[in-house]
Amino acid sequence: MLKLRSRSKLAGRFFLGAATALLLSNVAMATSVTSITTSSAQNATGTSGTACTDAEVSLQYTLQTTTNDRTDGGALPYDYSVLRIIDADNNVIASLGLAYEYPRASIQYGFPVRIGTSTNSTDSVVAPTKRPFRVQIVESTTSTNSPPYAANGAVLFTSASFDPYDPVSDPNYDASGCKNVSGGYTGDTTPPVLTVPSNFSVNTDPGADTAVVTYTAPTANDNIDGAVTPTRTAGLASGATFPLGDTIITYRAEDAAGNSTTDSFTVTVVDNEAPVVSVPLLVTANTGPTANTGTPYFSTSANDNVDGSIPTTITTSPTTGLNAGDAFPVGTTTVTATATDSAGNVGSNSFSVVVTDNGPPVVTVPSDIVVSVDPGEADAVVSFSTSATDNVDGSLTPTISSSPTTGLDSGDAFPVGTTTMSVRAEDAAGNVTTDTFDITVNDNEIPDITVPADITTTTDPGLDTAIVNFTVSAVDIVDGSITPTITTSPTTGLSSGSPYPIGTTTVSVRAEDAAGNSDTKQFTITVGDGENPVFTSTQSNINIDIPFDESSAIVTYPTPTATDNSGSVTVARTSGLASGSAFPVGTTTITHRAEDAAGNFVDQSFNVIVARIPPGTLEVRVNSSADGDIVLSSSAAAFNQTINVTGGSGTTGQMLVRPGSYAATYALPAGFVLTSSSCDSADGQVLPSLNEVQVDLVSGQNIVCTLTMVNSAADTSEQVQNFIDGRARQIVGNQPRQSRRLARVQGTTPQPGGLNVLGYQAPNSGHLPVGVSVANDAIEVNYPTSQEEGLAKEWDAWAEATFSRFETDFDEGSFATLHMGVDYLITPTSILGIGASIDYTHADVIGSTAYTNGLGFMVGPYYTGEISENLYLDISAKLGRSYNNIATVGTTEDQFGATRGLFNASLFGEVELDQLTVRPDISLNYFYERTDAFVNSFGVSIAEQETRLGDLTFGTTFAWSQPLDNNWTMTPYVTLDGIWTFDSAAANGASTIGEQLRAKTEFGFTLKGDANQSLDFSLAYDGIGDPNYRALSAKFGLSVGF
Repeated sequence: MLKLRSRSKLAGRFFLGAATALLLSNVAMATSVTSITTSSAQNATGTSGTACTDAEVSLQYTLQTTTNDRTDGGALPYDYSVLRIIDADNNVIASLGLAYEYPRASIQYGFPVRIGTSTNSTDSVVAPTKRPFRVQIVESTTSTNSPPYAANGAVLFTSASFDPYDPVSDPNYDASGCKNVSGGYTGDTTPPVLTVPSNFSVNTDPGADTAVVTYTAPTANDNIDGAVTPTRTAGLASGATFPLGDTIITYRAEDAAGNSTTDSFTVTVVDNEAPVVSVPLLVTANTGPTANTGTPYFSTSANDNVDGSIPTTITTSPTTGLNAGDAFPVGTTTVTATATDSAGNVGSNSFSVVVTDNGPPVVTVPSDIVVSVDPGEADAVVSFSTSATDNVDGSLTPTISSSPTTGLDSGDAFPVGTTTMSVRAEDAAGNVTTDTFDITVNDNEIPDITVPADITTTTDPGLDTAIVNFTVSAVDIVDGSITPTITTSPTTGLSSGSPYPIGTTTVSVRAEDAAGNSDTKQFTITVGDGENPVFTSTQSNINIDIPFDESSAIVTYPTPTATDNSGSVTVARTSGLASGSAFPVGTTTITHRAEDAAGNFVDQSFNVIVARIPPGTLEVRVNSSADGDIVLSSSAAAFNQTINVTGGSGTTGQMLVRPGSYAATYALPAGFVLTSSSCDSADGQVLPSLNEVQVDLVSGQNIVCTLTMVNSAADTSEQVQNFIDGRARQIVGNQPRQSRRLARVQGTTPQPGGLNVLGYQAPNSGHLPVGVSVANDAIEVNYPTSQEEGLAKEWDAWAEATFSRFETDFDEGSFATLHMGVDYLITPTSILGIGASIDYTHADVIGSTAYTNGLGFMVGPYYTGEISENLYLDISAKLGRSYNNIATVGTTEDQFGATRGLFNASLFGEVELDQLTVRPDISLNYFYERTDAFVNSFGVSIAEQETRLGDLTFGTTFAWSQPLDNNWTMTPYVTLDGIWTFDSAAANGASTIGEQLRAKTEFGFTLKGDANQSLDFSLAYDGIGDPNYRALSAKFGLSVGF
C-alpha cells in the first residue's frame, strides 16, 4: 500500500517499465530506486511575472522495498523514505514523506511537482520558480506519515537537474518561457576511475619467512565528485608483514551516487635465502680385528628460514657413495652435506672421517699331527702348511721354529715322539700374532691282510642256496705270515665251500701281530634268486552299461593267484581300482603283480569298460521384445531352470533326461504375454492354456521348443507415451492465429454480416481471399467469421481448421483439429470469449502393425486486450478429455481415456517507424495430458502415463512498404522467432521430447492494389539449431475484387 496522496486526475495512472535496481553497498537501506522519469509538462499561461508559476510536472519512479521500518506494532509492514526537492547547493526546498507496503519487488508510482511560489499542498511538492532543481529520495527508518519528514538514512537516488525556465529564444520553451521537461532523467551512473599499483615482488626479510611491504596508496577520481578516497576491501595494508607467496590487495572506490569501481594488484614475497647446514668437526673410527674398513657414525642437519628443518644430502671423496654407518676405508675421507629448500636455495658444509688399522694378523696352523713311522724306518717324513693374513696387508709369510729338535720344517724326517712347532706373523702396522701345533710319531704298523673281491652268484637250479669257494691270507712286517680267522654274518659258521643262502653274507677276516697291532678286512658273498613267479589264474575284460546321468558302476572281480621257486610270492594290485569300487565311465585298466622276496615279478592286466546309455534332450528357446526371466518348473530336476532373456533371446541349452514322458510349466515375467509357441518334433508340444511344455523322449532324441513373448506392459506404455507426446506437439503447434483477435481489439472488425477469412472481410467488400500454408507435410486453412449483426453488434463467431502429417523416430501419422468460438467486445480495446477445439490423431508405429488413434476435445475461455498503446495481451485456458484406441500386436484393440489441459499467454505489439513496421511478440504455451490406467486384452495392467510440454516462443516481424507503379504497394517482411522447449516430462516413463532451443525464420511480401486486390507470399524455415526437427513452409494469399 502506497501512502502518498495524489491529485484525482492522476489517480489510477501507472508507469510500465523495468530497470536494474540501484544497490548501495555497505548502506543499511530499505527501498531502492531504479529510475525517475518526467512526463506531461503543463505550460502555464499568464503574465511574465507569473510565467511558469503553478505549472505542474509529473514525475514517475520505480522502486522496490526490502526492509520493514514499522515499529508501532501495526498489522501492515511499511518501508519508509522521504522525497525531497533540492537546489544546486543541496538545500532542501520541499519534502514529502513516503510509506510503501513491504515487501514489494517492483513499485511504479507518479506524483506531481508544482512549479511556483504557492505553498505545499497535501497532494503535490513545490519546486523553485525559474531555477534548476533536483529530485532526491532518502532512506528513513521512522514513520513519514506527517511533517517533519525525517530523512535519517542513505540517499537512494538523486536525479539530474531539472531546469523549468530559460529565455524565450530557446526553441524548447514556449512563449511564456516555461520549458517543456517531458522525457527521461536518471542520476549519476558513471563510476569513479580507480588507480592501483602494478603487481610487484620482494624478498623475505633475513632469517624470516615474511617481509614488511609498503606500497603507494591507490587513488580514485569521479566525474561528479572529483577525488574519491578508495577503501581497501581485501589483502594487507601498506607497511604490514606479508606472508610468503602471492597476496592480492583489493581496493574499492564509490561516489556519492553509489557508483563503485573495484581493482586489485598482487604482492609476491619470494624466498632467496639459502639453508644453514650443521656438521661435526671430525669423526674417527678403527677397523677392528678382522675388517679393513671402519664404520663411523655421525649426523648432519639443516635449517631454513622458511621451511625450518630440512633433510641433507651426503657426498664423499675420494671414495664416493658413503654415508654414516657405511664401511669407510683406512685413511681420511672428506664428507660434504648439502641441503636445498623448497625455493631451490642451496647450502653446504664439509668435515673429515679418519679410519685407523688396529687389527693383528691371523695365523693359520694345522691341528696337532700324529703319524706312524714310515715302513721299515725309525722316523717319519711329515709335511704340513701354515699361512698368515692381515685385515689390511692381506697375505703375509710367517716364520717357523721347532722344539726340542730345532730347525725342522715341513717335509723333514721327524723322530719318534712329540715336536712343538711355533709360527709367527707381523703386519705393516706392527701388530704381531704367534700360534703353535705338535707333531707326534708312533710305531703302530699293522699286518697286511689279503681277501677276494665281493662275490655275486645265483642259486643252484631248483634250490634256494649256492656252494661258494674263496681264499684269504695275512703278512706282518715283523712277524711274517699270519693265519687269519674267518667269521660270517648274518648266517654264522660258514666258510669256503659252504652252501650260502639267498641274500648277502658278510665274511670278516682278522689278523694280529705280536705287538698287538691288528687289522680286519671284509668281503661279501651275494646269492641272488633269478627265477620269476608264475600266475596260476587269469581274468578277462569286464563290460558294464549305466544310465547317462550316472557317472560310475560298482564292479567286483577275484584276486589272481601265483607260485615261486623260493616258496614265497606276493600278489598285489599295482594300478586301477579295487574290486567293489565305483568305476567311472570309460575304460579302467587293472594290473596285478606277482613278486617273490628276491624282487622277481610278473604282471597281468584286464580292462573294466563302463558305458552310458544316451539321454533324450529338451531345449526351450525364448524370443522376446524385452529382457526378463522365465522360470521352468518340473518333476524332472534337469528342467527346473530360469531362462535369462537378454538382447531379445534366451535359452535353457540342452537339458538331458532319461528317456520317458515329461512336463514342465513356465512362468512369464510380470507384464509379459506369450504371442506364439512351437516344437520342432511331434513328440513335443506347448500348451499355453496350462503354461506347460510336454515331451516324449527316447534315447538320443533332441527336441527344441520355442516361446515368443512381448513385454505388454512396457511396450504398451511406451506406445502410449510416444502417442500423447507427439499429439502434444501437434496441439501446441497448431493454435488459433492471433490476427483476428488483434483486428478486433484494434477496432478493425468486419462490417455487419460479413465473413472474416484470414483477416480479410467478405463478401460485403466484394472480394474473397484465399490463404494456404504448407509446412513439412502440413496444410493449414483458417476460416474465422465475424458478424456484428446477426448474433449481436459486439459479438463475433469464428472457426479454424488444421491438418498435418508428422513423423518421429517411433511413429508416423496424421493430425487434424477444428477450433471454433465466440467472443464479446467487453471494452473498445478488449474481448472475452469461449473457445472449443476437436482433434483427431492417428499414429502407426514404424516397422510394426501397432497403431494408436484418439479423438479429443477442449473447452475454455480466452481474453485479448490492449494493455498499453500498441501492446496487447492474449490469454486462453482449456480443459478437456480424449478417447483413444491402441493396438500393440495388431490382433487386439484396447481403449483408454485421458484428461488434458492447455494454457497460453502471449504479449505482442506493433510499432510503426516511417515505412517500417515492427511487431515483437512473446508467447508461453503449456499443455498436459494424463491417461487413465487400464487393463489390456492380455490382462496386463497399464499404468497412467502423462505428458507435459512447455514452449516459449519469442520473435519479431519487420515489414516495410514500397510504393510501385499503377498505385500498387509492395510490403516485404521478415520474421525471426526463437522457440524454447523449457519443460518436457512424463509420469511413469521418459518423455520423448527433449528440452531444447531452436529458431525459425520467415521471408515474404504482400502486394496491394487500388481495386481490392492483394497478393501475399512467404517462405519459412523452422528448426535452426535443432538437429532432430526441421520444417520448410510456403504461404500464399490472394484477394480479387468481383
